[in-house]
Amino acid sequence: MESLKKDVLTNLADFLRQHEQEILACWLDKMRQADVEAGSAEPQTYWKELSEFYYPGIIKSIFDPQDKRVLQGIKQAVKNEQVAGVSYQHIIKGYFVFRDIIIDKLISRKESFFKKQAQVDRLISVICQTIDQQVARIGEFYIQVFLAEITDFQLKQQSLSYRIPEIIYSYSPEHGFTFVSHAIEKLLGAKPTEFYHQDFQVWLEYIHPQDREKVLSNFKQQRENKKEAEYEYRMLRRDKKSVINVVNRSAAIYDNNGDLITIDGIIIYITQMKKMEHQLRMRNKQLELMGSELRKANQRLMEIDQRKSELVNIVAHDLRNPLNSIRMFIELLLKYENSPLENEEFLHKIEQESLRLINLIDNFLDIEKIETGRMRYKHQSVELSGLIEHFVSIYHWEAEKKGIVLNSEDFADIPKVIGDKHRISQVLSNLLVNAIRYTPSGGSISIQAKTVAGTRMSERLQPPSPEKPHKHVKISIKDTGPGINPEFHKHIFDKFYQLYSPAVKSNTGTGLGLAIVKEIVEHHRGRVWVESEEGKGATFFFTLPIKNA
Repeated sequence: MESLKKDVLTNLADFLRQHEQEILACWLDKMRQADVEAGSAEPQTYWKELSEFYYPGIIKSIFDPQDKRVLQGIKQAVKNEQVAGVSYQHIIKGYFVFRDIIIDKLISRKESFFKKQAQVDRLISVICQTIDQQVARIGEFYIQVFLAEITDFQLKQQSLSYRIPEIIYSYSPEHGFTFVSHAIEKLLGAKPTEFYHQDFQVWLEYIHPQDREKVLSNFKQQRENKKEAEYEYRMLRRDKKSVINVVNRSAAIYDNNGDLITIDGIIIYITQMKKMEHQLRMRNKQLELMGSELRKANQRLMEIDQRKSELVNIVAHDLRNPLNSIRMFIELLLKYENSPLENEEFLHKIEQESLRLINLIDNFLDIEKIETGRMRYKHQSVELSGLIEHFVSIYHWEAEKKGIVLNSEDFADIPKVIGDKHRISQVLSNLLVNAIRYTPSGGSISIQAKTVAGTRMSERLQPPSPEKPHKHVKISIKDTGPGINPEFHKHIFDKFYQLYSPAVKSNTGTGLGLAIVKEIVEHHRGRVWVESEEGKGATFFFTLPIKNA
């Protein structure tokens, strides 16, 4: 049998030598035609490689199927899918095209060395058998390589699955989850096998209930848009108590009909990043708040610095004016003969200017003591009614000189208070001086005092009752000056703060009087405030605790 096959192959070899160029040209033409039908167009160099390398290999493998170089070339072609420009598909196609050409020519020609038809039939049978065996061998090689590649891919995939900290997954509408990496054990406390071939509903159970609708919406949108997707949501660990934040990045693969084949994605753990982002936002807010406070403080310091600069000029002016007035009146007393009435008036003016000078100096000294915490108080029982009447009499002349009516009531029923008499005198003096300064000629100032049951805003006007005995005395000094815009009420008791009014001829002053008033009143556990509207005058109130209240 083998000798017969050998004789047949010898006849075939002679036949191929005789028609070599014709068969090669026909073989190349049919291979080109098959490529055109498949929609591909190979370059000229490709066909040169095919005729010089691949065609001789086919012939050699027919005459010597066990040739090691031929088998090695086939293995290399299968592994790399292309050797010298020849793909695996062309290897199989080339064998069958060659077979069909030889059979066609053997049937159509009556060669002299084929003495009988039986020889032609045997030759065709051997060619078909040999080529089929060779193609089957190529198929076996292909299957071996394909299985090896799958095994290698699975091993690499498994290795990556253990090393990558993110959850990698692959989901198919037909088969469910076909792959879930081992990172899911660390992040969710679940096993990858729990998801294999399970529907998306299993995955949905690990998603935070408040985010499930969003995830389903994004999943649906991705299938409709057929684009890559990225979205954040929260997931629950296996205990259903611990919550983690994740980012899902996925890409969908579709077939030629537009049907979804699989969705491959990665779940990235971002809880720590979310915490850092939250901390960063909070820190930014703190920095913004600190920046705002610093800007306000800086603005305030600039304003204070400006006021201090103005204060230097004001102090020089305020100190010079009373001293000049005192000197002038003393000269009038010494150099000129005046009537007793004129001398009394001059002495009264000297007293007033002296008081003004002393008050100015006291304010500077007191504010320095307040700043350094060295303000001293001597608490005792104070006859408030007599103290108020004393200051009314002192400032009555100055008010009258300016054309201002100074009204006061009978304070005989006002109880004694506990406090420092000298400091309470400063409060009365500063408030009366301010009222006279800002009240225009023809205006009036009213001083009232009454007992109240408390110091809160809701209680300050309440009369006493048996259930609520008297606790404080509330003193008010009301003027008919230009009034104070409500937006300035919160600043009016600040140091160096001054209100400028066109009704005042000279807006001089240190801006310290009301700051000292506030310090003294609050030290006595009382309150001080102002009620005023622009153009309607101002009323300053302060309260002091009653003795044995």
